[in-house]
Amino acid sequence: MLSLLEHTTRLVGHTSDIEIIESHHNQKLDSPSGTALEIGKLISQTMGLDFKEKAIYERKSTRRPRMKNEIGFSSVRAGNIIGEHKVLFANSGEHIEIIHKATDRSIFSKGAIQAAIWLFSKKIQFGLFNMKHVLNI
Repeated sequence: MLSLLEHTTRLVGHTSDIEIIESHHNQKLDSPSGTALEIGKLISQTMGLDFKEKAIYERKSTRRPRMKNEIGFSSVRAGNIIGEHKVLFANSGEHIEIIHKATDRSIFSKGAIQAAIWLFSKKIQFGLFNMKHVLNI
């Protein structure tokens, strides 16, 4: 998803209104989620923007039109939703949505096992890696 977002941001980021909508179960405490924040940071970095200046977490207290290059966040906490992240790139007359839905927690353990196998095969003694390295993207 991150690679798709990076590519899409390069293509339409500066001409779109960008919103990150994330949903999780009703017991999740943080809002927005860490994943949503990482998505926002990736988008702002790709666009060459300062994330802290462009991230908008609520609009109730700021009654004004949307500013250029803002990255909006919306959070839903309901039921037993494992995790859903949607990024909306909206323009006049069209919009693009990139969505990832986790419907089973086992996908996280499968990813961890895949990462452990990758790391073991590299025989690397130290370093900092992420799933982009594991997936070779």
